[in-house]
Amino acid sequence: MTPRADLSVAEIEARLLARMDALARTLAPKGQRHGNEWVALNPARADSKPGSFSINLKTGAWADFAAGAGQKKMAALGLVTYLATGGDFNRAILWAKDWLGISGRAPSPAEAAKQSAEIRAAQERAAREAAVETEKKRRIAQAMWLNAKPLDGHDPASRYLRARGIDVTAFPDGPPRALRWSNACKANPEGVEVPAMLAAMSREGIGFAAVHRTYLSQASGVWGKAFGRKSKRILGPKSGASIRLINGTSNKALKDAPAGEWVAIGEGVENVLAAALAKPGLRMIAAGTLENVAKIVLPLQMGGVHIIADNDKRGSEAEAALEKVVNVLAFERGFDIEIIRAPAGFKDFNDVLLGKRMAA
Repeated sequence: MTPRADLSVAEIEARLLARMDALARTLAPKGQRHGNEWVALNPARADSKPGSFSINLKTGAWADFAAGAGQKKMAALGLVTYLATGGDFNRAILWAKDWLGISGRAPSPAEAAKQSAEIRAAQERAAREAAVETEKKRRIAQAMWLNAKPLDGHDPASRYLRARGIDVTAFPDGPPRALRWSNACKANPEGVEVPAMLAAMSREGIGFAAVHRTYLSQASGVWGKAFGRKSKRILGPKSGASIRLINGTSNKALKDAPAGEWVAIGEGVENVLAAALAKPGLRMIAAGTLENVAKIVLPLQMGGVHIIADNDKRGSEAEAALEKVVNVLAFERGFDIEIIRAPAGFKDFNDVLLGKRMAA
């Protein structure tokens, strides 16, 4: 079938975005991929410092911080205009049609094969680079956790949890081994080092996957969260990983859990630990985020899943998100499910420990 030559500007932009990785490499070949960014030397000027020119391979947005140039809307065509046609937008449209093979003529079999090979090569290259970037983040996360210290009941992280009503020395096996603390954990984008509670996130078949950090600060002798709502952050491939906090009565690793054993999964470390105090004997793990609760990789011998849920208002977005998680675990993954909640009047188990009731 002959490609359409009458495509709108928006359609051309969309097709360029679909092949953004190949376009970036064509227009700015002297570069490297870093996550979703193509960082390269700017061929439009004498550029010897990599890092000032970058192209977002998902959105097409690009910027040359040294030259004060950049574009977010119609970004792909803007990039063609900037680098390929000397600022002539009309010529950029023609250039893009030629590059995309939509100039009004059907490509020859050789051209079609070349385009397909180019797309496959770009996809494979992107997948390899993404895998390298993911492994790099995993290793940095693991080093961060290994360089931290175990909780001893008197460190900043233990004192932070005690301020939340949780005494880590009260658990049968002492402070959870998945938790550590650092007195100087790097926080980005703030660019500072502050105390933090670090939690190892593990995944079956991978081992250590990511590190969950809760940044801390002290005021009037009491340890609390730093950076407000941005105190919790995860570095590394978190999907399907979990923070193994309490091993339950069997006291065995998750992969060696006895056949038929249930596991309790919640979102945050604090609420899961509070639930462990309220319901001793259960295996307890934290997912880091509610969405990740549905993704955690569990051994096939697990009997079922207790979901540690908040007492959210009916019809709220949080309730809808929980329902989605339940549906995935129950109907797509086939686990028996039981939801456990704090007593009525409290949002979660941690608020029970703090005596913090919800507003009527």
